[in-house]
Amino acid sequence: MRILKLTAIIILLSAYVLIKIPGAVLLLKPYGIDLYSLGDLYRYSYLSAYRDTTQTVPFPPKKSKQNIRLFVLGDSFTASFTSGHYRGVRSLSYANWNQASEQKFAIQTDATDQNILLISCSEKNIRLRFSKSQINAYLAKKEKCVNIGFQLTEKPLNAAAFLKKYLGRPEISDQNIQALLFENEMALQIKELKASFNKRVFGKIATEVEEYPEENMLFQKLTTDSQYVFMSSFKTIEKTEEDELIEGMKRMVMHYKSTGIDSIIFSFIPNPVSMIAPKFKNQTYNQLIYKLEQRITETGGGCISVLGDFKQQNAKVYRRGDTHWNAKGAEMWLQKVNAALEACCRK
Repeated sequence: MRILKLTAIIILLSAYVLIKIPGAVLLLKPYGIDLYSLGDLYRYSYLSAYRDTTQTVPFPPKKSKQNIRLFVLGDSFTASFTSGHYRGVRSLSYANWNQASEQKFAIQTDATDQNILLISCSEKNIRLRFSKSQINAYLAKKEKCVNIGFQLTEKPLNAAAFLKKYLGRPEISDQNIQALLFENEMALQIKELKASFNKRVFGKIATEVEEYPEENMLFQKLTTDSQYVFMSSFKTIEKTEEDELIEGMKRMVMHYKSTGIDSIIFSFIPNPVSMIAPKFKNQTYNQLIYKLEQRITETGGGCISVLGDFKQQNAKVYRRGDTHWNAKGAEMWLQKVNAALEACCRK
């Protein structure tokens, strides 16, 4: 009887951990399906036509001379790249924008090597990241760190914050329960049938996405609807806001050069709709990236632009059920990054 009670307690505690603690359910990922690998927009819509798979990006040829300390401040577009993807790089230090704002953010450079900071940002986040109210969160403090690179350490939690993190947040519970129960092939088949029925009979699909049948793609509604002030490709940007963003970028350049960074390079990744359908539903693309890139010299930093390349390729550089690029788009971007890294080293 004691063994049964103990077993029941262990099962209940395990279930509690899997349901309540952020990320705990990832322990079961090898036994289920990673929905993000099938497409983050497919994950909203469950329309089988847009179900996709993640593609890996091969390493470029190595460069014999490796004297670059590369620092990358980026988002999900650059999170999966390793030092092997960048040529001439001795070490790579990556920091996610969200982590930088939520944790203690520090940096240590190496005076004996070339220190290069690549600031990569998806178009839908530009107006938030570089705004006057947000920019300070992304300026890493120069401190003595254990290793060369960025250092992210969790801020001390008071009792209320600790309880909220590990016991509260119903959205975490919902997310974990969904992953635990429904991230399997049988559940996906049922969801796809339901999504297909709703579309065929009622003409409805998930509110988070919009279809672009001309290229057999889904777009994220946050980027297509001008009511979304910060993320939409069609929300007009006034000159005063443009100036504010340039000023934010300029502040980043000045700050990071003071920490020992030798060169700062900006790279903006366009929303799929910006490149593929700039007149989507009779709207007009706000040209945000074009405007910032034209003024990049004012910031004191450099720029890696993929606008022309991606425009020529149309939909061929984006995944059909995801907000991100495919392997071809990632490789095109990496080629430009590596060319810029080599140019920095020749200076």
